[in-house]
Amino acid sequence: LSDIVIFFGGIDQSIESEGTDRTSIALPSVQLALLEQLEKVVRSPLHVVIMSGSSLDLAYIRDSSQYDSLIWMGYAGQAG
Repeated sequence: LSDIVIFFGGIDQSIESEGTDRTSIALPSVQLALLEQLEKVVRSPLHVVIMSGSSLDLAYIRDSSQYDSLIWMGYAGQAG
């Protein structure tokens, strides 16, 4: 039993980088599937942290009452 669940997800430079065009702005399907599974079993607050260098469609998380927070963060950069 947990007091809180924090999901860390997003995309990396294998999906988005200079000279590489993305074909979708959706969160990777494996991550969406994991979030759907968490919704079924988690009874404690569910928080999501997404890391990417560009936009993602996070409407599913934003519009759901299952999630207590949604935080987007950019890549840590050279010093990170």
